[in-house]
Amino acid sequence: MKQMVPSVGGLQPPCLGQLCAFKIERGKLVQILHDGHGHWLTISTIGATRDADVFVYDSLFNSVTRVVKQQVAAILFTEQNTIELKVMDAQMHSGSANCGLFAIAFAIALVCGVQPGSVVFDQ
Repeated sequence: MKQMVPSVGGLQPPCLGQLCAFKIERGKLVQILHDGHGHWLTISTIGATRDADVFVYDSLFNSVTRVVKQQVAAILFTEQNTIELKVMDAQMHSGSANCGLFAIAFAIALVCGVQPGSVVFDQ
């Protein structure tokens, strides 16, 4: 994905998130995160009007865990006092082991300029 659209930041190895060791990103970013409990999701700042707005695309949950919040704080450069996480509409997956595939699909959609909520993926 990074080769497809080199102007988009993020796309760092998700294992860095568990250590809060991401390289800090400015501007547009897409990042796949692991919540520390066997679940994958995607965050992005593409389309944000402020540098402290982060969109969350999750195929299972409508809330954000403390671990995800810590990872967002570790990757996002902002001069704001608070970061606003906005859970976006996205397709929910069925089964118990497909969140990683959906996180990848959401990330690909975003780097290709497509909102994940406007797409139906064939699971």
